[in-house]
Amino acid sequence: MSKPPLDTRTNDQLSFIFPNDLKQVVSEWVNSVSHYFSTVLIDIDPQSFQHLITDAIKERSKKFEMDLNDEENDIEISHNAKFEETLEPLTGNLVVQLISTLGHFSGTIRSGSAALIAQLAEVLTDNTLDQTALSRILAAFETGETGYFNCVRDLFALIKNYMSIMVISVIAGLELYNNSTDWRIRGICNSAIAQIVYENKSKFIQEDRLTAVWNLYFSLGSIPSISTIFPDRVVIVEAFYLLSPLYAAEDKELAAMVTEAILKLPNKSENESKLIKKTLSVIFSKLVTIKVVDPNSDQPPEKMNQIPNVFLNLISSQEESAYDLLCWAIENYFSKNSTAIQGNGLQDFFMSLSNHFRAIPAIVRHGAALALLSIIRISPTFPATNGHVWQFIVAGVLESDHLCAGVYLSILEIIDIPDSEQVKNLIGILKRDSNIPISYDEIFLSNTKSNSIVTHSDLLDLIIKHSPPLAGTILHKLANSLNYVGKKQKLKQMKLLRIWGKKAPKLDMYIMQILVPLCSNSDEDIQLLALIVVRDLLPGVAGMTTADTLFLWRYLSVLLNPKLEGRVLLSAIQLMRAFPLPQLNSLSRDELVSSLFELIFHSDPAVRAEVYTFLADNTEYWKAVSMLHSVLALLFLSLGDSYPDNVKIVVDQILKMGGSFMTPILSQLNKIRDSVTSSPLNQMRVYDNLCTAMAINKIELRPLIDAMILPFRVDQFWDFFLSGIPENQLARPEDYNYKKVYIQMPIWISLFYTKFNVPPPPIGAENGARRDQMPVTPMGKRRFICGFMLTLLPCLGSYNPNLRYLSCITMIYCCFKGANGQGEMIRGLLEYSTQFLLVSKFISYQLSAIDIFAAVVRLKIPGIAESIFQEYFELCLEFLHNAHSPMIQISVLNLLEVFLLVFPKGMSTKLQEVRDIARVLMVDRDPNVVEAACKVYPLVFRAGSGIHGAEFEKFLIQELDLLEDITSPPALADPLINHLNEDQIQRIVSVSIFSLGLITDGTSSPFTTAQYLMRYLYHEKSIYRHNAFVSIINLFSVMDNLETSTVIWVLMPLYADLNYDVRLAWSRFRRNAPSFLQLRCNSILPHPDDNAILPIISWEDILTDHTSLAINHKSLQDLASPIDALVPVQSFELPKEDEGFHLPTMSVKLLARFKELLQSMTTTLPPTSQNIVLYHLDQFKEFPPLQCPMMMVLSEFGCMHDDTFKSTGHILLSHLSLDPDFDNALLLEACILGIENLLRNSRPMIAEIVEQLTTRQVLSDGDLIAISYLHGILKDLISPNLVSETVEKLSAMTSSARFPHEKRLLASHLAGEFAIHGAPDDRKTLFEALQSFLESAPPNAIKEKIYMVAGRLIQEGEVHPLFKSMAVQSKKLLKSKDPKERIQSLSIFSIFGKSLPHDDKLGYLLRYLADSNEKIRDAARDVLISEDLVSNIRPDLLALPVETGRRAQLLQSGRLHTMDLVGIQINQGEQKETSQPESSTAYLPWVFGTSATEDPFNIRFFHSDLRQSYSKLYGVNELQYARFMEPLTTGVIYEVNQRLNSCSPGNESHDHENELLKNVKPLSILEVLIKHSPSIAVNLIQNLLENIEAVAKINKTSSKGTFNEDEEDNSDVGIMTHIIDLMWNLMIAYGFKGDMVTNWLKRLREFLSVSSSTSEKLRETLYYDLEKSFYFQNQFIDIPIISDEQIAALQELRDLSQEAILDVVKSGKTEKVGLIDNKNDQWNGEVDSESDYLRRLTILSLQVLSGYGLYLSLTRDLPEDMLVDSFRFLMQFLDDEHRGFRIVLTESAVSIVSLLENFQQMPKLQDLVRDTVLTIHGRLLTESQYLYRKKADFASLISQLSVKLAPDDSVHANILSSLLELWKDPDSEVRNVSINMIQHLGEMRIPVVIKGFQDSTENSINLMKEIVILGNQEDYPEKDALQRLLKWRFSKDPNFWTLS
Repeated sequence: MSKPPLDTRTNDQLSFIFPNDLKQVVSEWVNSVSHYFSTVLIDIDPQSFQHLITDAIKERSKKFEMDLNDEENDIEISHNAKFEETLEPLTGNLVVQLISTLGHFSGTIRSGSAALIAQLAEVLTDNTLDQTALSRILAAFETGETGYFNCVRDLFALIKNYMSIMVISVIAGLELYNNSTDWRIRGICNSAIAQIVYENKSKFIQEDRLTAVWNLYFSLGSIPSISTIFPDRVVIVEAFYLLSPLYAAEDKELAAMVTEAILKLPNKSENESKLIKKTLSVIFSKLVTIKVVDPNSDQPPEKMNQIPNVFLNLISSQEESAYDLLCWAIENYFSKNSTAIQGNGLQDFFMSLSNHFRAIPAIVRHGAALALLSIIRISPTFPATNGHVWQFIVAGVLESDHLCAGVYLSILEIIDIPDSEQVKNLIGILKRDSNIPISYDEIFLSNTKSNSIVTHSDLLDLIIKHSPPLAGTILHKLANSLNYVGKKQKLKQMKLLRIWGKKAPKLDMYIMQILVPLCSNSDEDIQLLALIVVRDLLPGVAGMTTADTLFLWRYLSVLLNPKLEGRVLLSAIQLMRAFPLPQLNSLSRDELVSSLFELIFHSDPAVRAEVYTFLADNTEYWKAVSMLHSVLALLFLSLGDSYPDNVKIVVDQILKMGGSFMTPILSQLNKIRDSVTSSPLNQMRVYDNLCTAMAINKIELRPLIDAMILPFRVDQFWDFFLSGIPENQLARPEDYNYKKVYIQMPIWISLFYTKFNVPPPPIGAENGARRDQMPVTPMGKRRFICGFMLTLLPCLGSYNPNLRYLSCITMIYCCFKGANGQGEMIRGLLEYSTQFLLVSKFISYQLSAIDIFAAVVRLKIPGIAESIFQEYFELCLEFLHNAHSPMIQISVLNLLEVFLLVFPKGMSTKLQEVRDIARVLMVDRDPNVVEAACKVYPLVFRAGSGIHGAEFEKFLIQELDLLEDITSPPALADPLINHLNEDQIQRIVSVSIFSLGLITDGTSSPFTTAQYLMRYLYHEKSIYRHNAFVSIINLFSVMDNLETSTVIWVLMPLYADLNYDVRLAWSRFRRNAPSFLQLRCNSILPHPDDNAILPIISWEDILTDHTSLAINHKSLQDLASPIDALVPVQSFELPKEDEGFHLPTMSVKLLARFKELLQSMTTTLPPTSQNIVLYHLDQFKEFPPLQCPMMMVLSEFGCMHDDTFKSTGHILLSHLSLDPDFDNALLLEACILGIENLLRNSRPMIAEIVEQLTTRQVLSDGDLIAISYLHGILKDLISPNLVSETVEKLSAMTSSARFPHEKRLLASHLAGEFAIHGAPDDRKTLFEALQSFLESAPPNAIKEKIYMVAGRLIQEGEVHPLFKSMAVQSKKLLKSKDPKERIQSLSIFSIFGKSLPHDDKLGYLLRYLADSNEKIRDAARDVLISEDLVSNIRPDLLALPVETGRRAQLLQSGRLHTMDLVGIQINQGEQKETSQPESSTAYLPWVFGTSATEDPFNIRFFHSDLRQSYSKLYGVNELQYARFMEPLTTGVIYEVNQRLNSCSPGNESHDHENELLKNVKPLSILEVLIKHSPSIAVNLIQNLLENIEAVAKINKTSSKGTFNEDEEDNSDVGIMTHIIDLMWNLMIAYGFKGDMVTNWLKRLREFLSVSSSTSEKLRETLYYDLEKSFYFQNQFIDIPIISDEQIAALQELRDLSQEAILDVVKSGKTEKVGLIDNKNDQWNGEVDSESDYLRRLTILSLQVLSGYGLYLSLTRDLPEDMLVDSFRFLMQFLDDEHRGFRIVLTESAVSIVSLLENFQQMPKLQDLVRDTVLTIHGRLLTESQYLYRKKADFASLISQLSVKLAPDDSVHANILSSLLELWKDPDSEVRNVSINMIQHLGEMRIPVVIKGFQDSTENSINLMKEIVILGNQEDYPEKDALQRLLKWRFSKDPNFWTLS
């Protein structure tokens, strides 16, 4: 920039002279400033005062000398221009000093200095400043935050150019502060400089304007050197923005330097970033609009606009502070410079970045990437016209620097290409997957990797299609440099080679020759990538010769080594897919197949799967080279893959390759695919079936089979499983590599090769031994015969029991072809088992031998099974006695179990030995041994039932007797018993009980044995009861019908046993289901040749060479399942008919089930059998839980046997004397049900039972319960005389104080039941007893029950002293504030109300129906209707219209909804818990603990939606819950309690009408009642109103302080709120009837006015008292002093405190401290009293205001003038400080307008509402900053009122605009209300809102746009509310948005 001449200023620019008419005024101003400095400033900050005065003189002198030197000889220096004080310099100096103090710490100084500056501005001009704006600025200076930069700018913007005469001088002075160390002064002065220059730009010459900018520029760079903090930096940035229109147009170089400087600012704040953007926008706009200079000008072209160079300079390797705004700056600049975009500006800028893209520092590459991102944003089609961009983008995506790579991904997202959407999806997946942790399996198991993982290569493969190819020379350079770069760079270049190589039209072999050796690189990462690159580039290699193919094969064949890692092999096999296989010669093809065959033994299942699919995918190639069967055989041999998914793949590939060739075995192959998820044993069986099918169709499959049995393949499998194992020796389990088994299972190979008699590799093959020649040595011969069955031999030593057992069974299957066994192979297997396995020192081999013996015996091969039994039985016993391993013992016990099942007769001579050893092992320490022994032990007695029956029976009975008392001498002498613990005894006893039932031919008869076992039916241990039950029913098969019937009577109580297993056993017996032991025995049937004496023969003699043994094929198939698996799966759930009794409840339902079962399963018994039954049933008393169902069975027994009724009835009646406590209640219920059963079914019992129940002198609790429950039967059986005697007896008990209250209550209830049907004297007697009882009864629910009893006896108009007591109690409760007590009052009233006179009755009803509690009002309505208390109004009630809508809601609730929002919860809060009267004290409290109300069986939960949602979530069938959802059965005592709690029956003659009337609102009924008797309502309202008015007269000192529920005076808030609601409900029902109602309303308004003014005064005094009590007690709190009195009080308090402390320190006296404490307590007491009174007054005022609004809303036919007057009165509360008043007011006003049916015929009210809306809206516009949360209430009010006015789009448009502004309000409540109100206006279909939601550009207010804008702001807090608004908008039908 050329420098202008130095002396271009005019002579008035530095020096200035005030006009004469201003000098006097300015002088006065100077004096004011001097006074200000010498008083205010020196008093607040003396140091600043000295500094300011000294600096002012010094700086003024320097400035004056400079001005004189500038003028030199042109100005004649006069005497008056010396170094003396002149007015103008002094004024300028003072202005500068005042400006510098605008950032002072004192608000007084700040505001004072600003006021003086403004005063001078007014002095220097005739204009007057805007005083409102000035006041706001001064207030901001006074109270604002530190910095005050905005205030300074506002001040000088207000002053404008009023001080233009002296601005140059002021600027010169302010510039001296640029080097100040105080950041406040720097910021203030720079703010002033910028604003002054801007406002007075015409006053400055160009040089001065630019000098100011240059100084700001230099100041920006000097700030860090002056101070370590620079909060004022933002001031300079804002100054640049303010002055940008000046310097951007005048000095492009300066603009460029400013641009660079502000973009390079480090750590920019959010505000700074916004200002920088605004500044650069102005600069760029100005630079673009500058006209281009003349082409012939000497100005270089690049100097015209240097902004692109600025961008280049910002991309440096030193810093990156500019990168945050670099993209925005570039985009903003070029968007304003359309010429550059249309021309070559973007291309030139991009080309200037070419070196930056290749820079070594990542920070430079990052900047270049950001610049490119900006270019693409400006022109998304830029790459389409500039193809060379792609090479940078592709390389950038593969950047090692993550930030750079991320930028390039962002570039790809915005590039305009056809696949842009797919590119965005891939990038989204990449970003998502980068945040997903990778599991261990995903890292190390390649087969578990998801196929959906996306890589950068996938992305580049997609976008490379749209780029031009790279030059071939560049590809050669990339390839050549691979050997000279590091690993990271090598990987990157290989990726680039892959990307660009695929794009190249053709590749030469040279590149492949470089890449292929890398496939064998020692670095796995490089090796894997090289394989991928070669795979992708190989198809593009042109002109590949056979020599080239073999060259590649030499390298690649090495990679098919099974010793390599799985990832490498996967890549190598995938590479082979691209390999030109047809160019391989025959030798290479064989080598390929052999390599792939070796890979099926690789440990990685993914590698094996890849081999299978590779083979099948090249089917056509194998066919072409005649290798199809060879390859297919490889797949068949892989069917034994241990990975289930691989087996499916193999089967699929076989079917794919084989086609129709696989038809003979197609079904078997499909079964193999389906069996992979089943058990290994089942899978083995399917393999065996496949081998059989292949053998059957071996002619058709001959080529395949021949390929499968090729010697090298056979040898490969043999070596894989048996390599390293010495011949004729077993593998050591710890040395054998069992991982092989989990690669290829030997099951399939062993089955296939043995079925086809494939011999193993010959021993000594190197010596020329032939494969098909059998060796002559016994071991070699056995090896040759067993063949590949021996591959399973190592698995027999595995410690995995499942693998070991599977191998044992498979070896047996190998010995059979179909159902024919090969004798020599079975012999070889048994020889191995005997000679090697059984004698091995390894337990696992011994276990396998025993399992093989057990399996062979299960096959029941003739002669073989017997031989094994005879040969190895003794060995089994030896193992059991001597084995130290529990596993051996378990295995041997399982073998003995097989012996007992297969040879039950043949074992007869061995049973005692087995019994004894099993008996010992039943108490073993190992639980698995115990379980196996417990399975064997019962089988011993089952097998010995015939021969040894008597002996075994005696043995078991003796042992049971000994174990019954282990302390007896015989038990102590028995070594098998004396050391047993409790668990062992229980185990032996339970198994012995079960075993005893298996002996059917013992010494005793089965019936005698059953009687012996009956002692365990009522044992406390459930396992004993269960096994005894099962044993007894096992004996039924040998009993006659009479014995069976007798036993069933005794068994029947167990049907209701609490133990589920016992009940399940009963149910199985009833359904004739076999026992579990029987099912187990049926699974393995005895040997056909089983006999007590078995032939002695050796299996070695039978199993000769070429012997074929036929067996039952089913036995072979069953061998694949353990014995437990052969037992059919049985349902373990009770059927529906046997459930639903909710035990232990004794119910009628259970009794009916007993009757049904007994009548169907038993018969009438003879006397002898009857005695047996009665004896054993009586024994059930030993176990109380079964005593209850026994009583029911006994009752039915008495019904079926008349000759036993006396004994059964006596037993049942005798138990009624029991106390009905927790222990006896169930028994008592069962007896009562039994008595009821006898009464209904046994005629001989009726008279005796009735006599015993009614003639007892003193009735027990049980008697009372029984009589109460059986009253329905007894009342018809008792004579009238006996009824009177009973009533008299019960009345005596009722009045007797010697009995408990509960018993007296039950007696009174029972007496009432009889007295209802008795004589009048009976009722009188009972009334007297009730009166006596009432006098001594406690004041609780007992009295209520007494009233209920009396209520059942009351007749219309009857009078008794008892009723007076009821009335007193009811009235007392009616006055309570507790809704629970008032509803109790209603309950009592419902009893005696019909006996009251009409007016008294009506007085009660009015209070109940007008109650403040909604549920009490509903209950009162129901009582009135059901009891028909006021029958004369029934027609009027039936004629009432049905209320709907908002009016119905208010009539039902009786309160405004907003009262729930303002925190007034008195009464109403308790209402939520009040539903029915509190349950009375139950006669038997424990009953309610298990009653239906507490849902002990979770029936309500099973019915609930929550449970159904869980069932749906987890897919549980609903039918499974059907049995749990049946209604709860209830017992006798529960039924009695329900009757005791039931009220008297109502009038049933109007049932239909009653149902209709229950829909009528209580307030509507109240209105009808008042119309018939208005005088009663008027008196009641008058009394209530007087109580309310008394509240306003109560002094605050009369408050009781803490809320006390016992108070019933006017100071109790709960009582008063109830009274207020009561009064308003009565007034609403009374309606508007002239002056009396007007007077009432006037008095209530006066109450509200007085309360409001009193509350306001209380708040003021409360604030003052709070200051006294809290602030003034803490000397460390900064107290706002606002008066001299406060200063004096504070000082006095501090003096007193100091004196008190000195007194304590000096003399130890504490009197003064006590005085201070007393004073504090006095202040605190005053505050508490005032606070409580204010709280109560506020609550009551709100209650009155709410009722007032409700009255105006619900009362019909109110005069318009009254409504207008009331509406104005309500609006007075709009500005109340308590928000509750405003909320209540809002709902009241809206309800009044909404519910008025003739609102449109009330012009005055309409005008008032309209004026109110406009006024409030105006206040929202003008007073918004002072309204705070009131804005929410104002917005709600005008929005809801406006919809009731006449349609006016302008009003609604203004309201809508205001609501939109409130969306951005700082208050969350205001924002939410404004959003909700817009939805409300939409619901009301306001046209402006409807149009706003239509998202049309024609709308002036586009709501959808506003929602989107705010919703996209990350920090907008009300996104949920906006989302709800949007959801509502799109939930509406399209027709909703169509305006008619």
